[in-house]
Amino acid sequence: MEEALPMTTATLERIAKSRQYSELCRRFPPRVIRSKSALADAHQVIERLMQLGDKLTRDQAEYLELLASLAERFESETLPTPSATTGEMLAHLIEAKGTTRAQVARDTKIPRSTITQVIQGERNLSSGNILRLAQYFSVSTDVLCKEPLS
Repeated sequence: MEEALPMTTATLERIAKSRQYSELCRRFPPRVIRSKSALADAHQVIERLMQLGDKLTRDQAEYLELLASLAERFESETLPTPSATTGEMLAHLIEAKGTTRAQVARDTKIPRSTITQVIQGERNLSSGNILRLAQYFSVSTDVLCKEPLS
């Protein structure tokens, strides 16, 4: 089995500066992820590309989507996902993003009281709010509800 090389900052920067799909694939070939170390490398590339935000080229966005799909497949097959309530998941997303309920409320135009009530388990999210929050946190809608929205 091929041993993965450590992912250096320089390597991550070269990948992030690669603007064409073929160049991205050459620098970090997308492969089926079969180990936690390969997953860790993929996560580093995913996180670095996500830092580009609106500056992602179309090729970078498509490569990022493929790499995220490969990581998600490995995680869903090998790493158990604890069940969480919508409120727990929302609280986690806020913490992981390093933001506050008030900032999420301002950015999504969802009342802060609604966000607080959802986190406290006192109310559910409307489908519109699920869509806004999923978009804000760059996650699938099914992260915030049991059934995907159509």
